[in-house]
Amino acid sequence: MQTIVCYARMPGLLARAVCNNHVHSTASPVVVVEGSLVRDRCPLAAHGGIRIGEPMSRARRLCVPLLAVALADVDTQVTASLSTRFLDVLAAHTPIVEPDGPDAAYADFTGGPVPDLATLT
Repeated sequence: MQTIVCYARMPGLLARAVCNNHVHSTASPVVVVEGSLVRDRCPLAAHGGIRIGEPMSRARRLCVPLLAVALADVDTQVTASLSTRFLDVLAAHTPIVEPDGPDAAYADFTGGPVPDLATLT
């Protein structure tokens, strides 16, 4: 039997938690920062060319009105709710799901069909 373990990540989950907190105007692009790197981004920031993993200095040059929120400042209650929904979608396809942070998980599809992960959202 072939072992199939997939790493699934939900881009935008952390940025959505910031937006759901109603702390800022949703017209501003939002990124979540871990250290000096972009950890997550909203669709508006993605449209502006900001990529996950790039330095904040470059992100600021690409988008001056950018709202940057430290990962530690993201509301954990909102994040937990979104993370639970994400993990529930994975768990509907396999009983073995191992979270890897609030926006990612490993899912074991050994012995079963692997769904198209892009359609799980």
